[in-house]
Amino acid sequence: MVIDAQTVGGLQLVAGVLALTLLQPAVNNIDTPGSKGYALLTVGTALWMFSLAWANFVTNYTLVTFGYHFLVLGTELATVGWLFLALFTTNRTNLVRHTAVVVGAGIVLLQLLLWTNPLHSFMYQSGPGVVGGVVRNKNQAIVGTVTWWWLHVAASYLLVIAGEALLVWERFRSTGIRRKQFSWLSLTFVPLFAASVVSTFGLVDVPYNVSSFGFLLALPFLAVGLFRTKLLDIVPVARRTAIAELNAAVVTLDEQDRVVDANRRARELFDSGQDYVGTDARKFFGLVREDVFYRAIDSDSADTELTVSVEGQQRHFSISTAPVGEQTTQGRVVLLYDITSQKQREKKLKELNTRFELALEETETGVWEWNLKTGELVWDETSKRLFGYDAGEFPGDFAGFSDRIPEADLQRVEEQIDHVIETGDQYRAEFRVQPPTEDQRWIQARGIVEYDGDGKPEQLLGIQTDITEHKEREEELRERKQEIGRAHEQLRQIIDLVPDPLFVKNLDDKVLLSNESNAALHGMTAEELEGQREFEIEPNVKNIENFDQYRQREKEVIETGKAMTSEEELLNPDGETRSFKMTRIPFKTSETGEDAVLGYARDVTDLKEYEQELKDTKRMLEQSNEKLEQFAGVVSHDLRNPLNVIKGRMELLRPDAPDEHVGPILRSVNRMEAMIEDLLTLSQAGESVNAPEPVSLATVVTDSWETVSSDDVELKVDIADTVELEADGDRLQHVFENLFRNASEHNEPPVTIRVGTLSGETGSVSGFFITDDGDGIPEADREEVFEHGYTTNTDGTGFGLSIVKEIIEAHGWAISLTESDAGGLRFEVHTSCQN
Repeated sequence: MVIDAQTVGGLQLVAGVLALTLLQPAVNNIDTPGSKGYALLTVGTALWMFSLAWANFVTNYTLVTFGYHFLVLGTELATVGWLFLALFTTNRTNLVRHTAVVVGAGIVLLQLLLWTNPLHSFMYQSGPGVVGGVVRNKNQAIVGTVTWWWLHVAASYLLVIAGEALLVWERFRSTGIRRKQFSWLSLTFVPLFAASVVSTFGLVDVPYNVSSFGFLLALPFLAVGLFRTKLLDIVPVARRTAIAELNAAVVTLDEQDRVVDANRRARELFDSGQDYVGTDARKFFGLVREDVFYRAIDSDSADTELTVSVEGQQRHFSISTAPVGEQTTQGRVVLLYDITSQKQREKKLKELNTRFELALEETETGVWEWNLKTGELVWDETSKRLFGYDAGEFPGDFAGFSDRIPEADLQRVEEQIDHVIETGDQYRAEFRVQPPTEDQRWIQARGIVEYDGDGKPEQLLGIQTDITEHKEREEELRERKQEIGRAHEQLRQIIDLVPDPLFVKNLDDKVLLSNESNAALHGMTAEELEGQREFEIEPNVKNIENFDQYRQREKEVIETGKAMTSEEELLNPDGETRSFKMTRIPFKTSETGEDAVLGYARDVTDLKEYEQELKDTKRMLEQSNEKLEQFAGVVSHDLRNPLNVIKGRMELLRPDAPDEHVGPILRSVNRMEAMIEDLLTLSQAGESVNAPEPVSLATVVTDSWETVSSDDVELKVDIADTVELEADGDRLQHVFENLFRNASEHNEPPVTIRVGTLSGETGSVSGFFITDDGDGIPEADREEVFEHGYTTNTDGTGFGLSIVKEIIEAHGWAISLTESDAGGLRFEVHTSCQN
């Protein structure tokens, strides 16, 4: 049987009214989250029904299209309302605003296209059921375009399925009653979706659209699920959300101590899994000792602390219980709050308090409290002692504090206190205290401001410590720094007075220290040079013969720790090449202990020139000595032979010739022979003694005396037989022979000669002396006696004492002449002194 259009329209009209009656729960709970989504769904369903009824009552095509536009609006509002309901009930309110903007824009655009369709026919056209503007077949009156139709269908299904997905997801992630409620809401999707599919895809041959009836059928189920169970009430929703996400473990037990509900933290802590509902409490709380647990939960609102081992670590919990409802027989809620961090903080705080108390005792620190409103100042015994107050003497106000502080310090302290009270900064001050009968001491005070309920400063709390020793050390340190500064300045002046370049450099070629002489080589001052790298400041590194080798020497000294000396040539700022003897030694800076090299460059340019002059002079002397030896050889050979002939002939003529002629001739011959002998000795006297040997000093003296002894001269020797000298024995004998002969020939007899040893500071033999008691030599002439040709005797050669000096100096000794105790001469030969 086919039902006529008017009958169907009447049913649809009644259904629309029925839908509006289901709007009442949403109106009564309009402030409840989710009610607006339900209301939009209800209004959309009602508009959908009224539009369908309108189409069944009218036959004019224009009026039918008018109702069609509202029909589309009703379907869109219903699907959007379904999505909003899902967003609100699943607590995804952050997505509502953006979703509303998008779908609202889509609905407005769709309505514009529908109402302007006569202009463009983009949305729909009149179907074969329309004849002459009259609708003959309702199902064929309007034919939508393919594009518009499927876009509309796809968008509607997308919104409906998205809402259902949210409800199903919330169902699986919820527990207890909330899971049951979302199961109910999810099932309302079935009639809604089934009716829509039947009408859209024509699965059942029904002449009228039944999609709206599916939405209508879902409305009462949604109303029951939402408003009768108060699912959308913000208080239980918020409470359940808070409990679910609470870091504390919350477990609900029924009257038989079976688990009814447990939040995420409880399930994680006791590793219960998902099938925990109905589990006996003893099994669920297996980590907790049974006697401790039941002692905690057997009395209402009990509060007990317990310790649980979780994954090998000790965790501390505070366990509380409370009855469910007004009667304890309905069950109880067990709350376990993790207080491990609190316990650890308490332990650390206790340790800190203990350390603080010990620190107060060890550091002479007192505690104080100043009430800013009443002016009362409270000190502990240590504070009173620091300020020199006896028991019961401290007045307990600011005057008792300020009376013991010098005026200069008090003004500064008061300014600091005013600043702290005004800004809330931490109070810190250092000041002097003058107790009546004790020495002045230094105090350091620290404190903080506490405020009352109105935010006004109420009191200052703090500590004060005796820092006298610290201040004394600071003063000593300041004085030492000043001394070091003065010493550094003096050292700086001394370094700058050093005429030769001096510097300190590190491995990075940076000049750490330079005197003015070194800086002058670079055309800079010491202040400008220090801190620079020589490679960067040197305009031409060729100034140094080989800069790489130069730097390598410095690195080698630092790395090996061994000193190094080398000769290097540098150009001074005037372009003059100067030779330097560079000495580098390892060095560590005093402040940082950095490895460095200390360099000292001595300008040896003049010395090298002098050395060259010495070499030239030595060469000339060697040539002169060579000529002298040649001359001595000539004299020895060419003069001695004729003299021997003269002397021999005169001996033959002596018997026949008068004595007044023979005597002078023989004396002249003897003088010539002595001169020749002295010349030969003089030519060899200055030669260095290269191979000395130990000789007995007493023996040399005796042998020398035997060759020159005279009846008018007495020799006294005070030399031990064990005294030896490193010398050339023959040449040393010449010394004594000449000195003995000098005493004998230049003094009137009788003459006494004494020979003895000289003693050094340690008592060892340091030389020898020869004295006589003759006439002596005037002091003015003593410097000339060692010169060649000097003599006071017309028969003398003048070479004797010069030969003595030459031989003495050839040994590396020194000879001096003074007056003897008897008024004669005293020759001293110092064998321990180098000439």
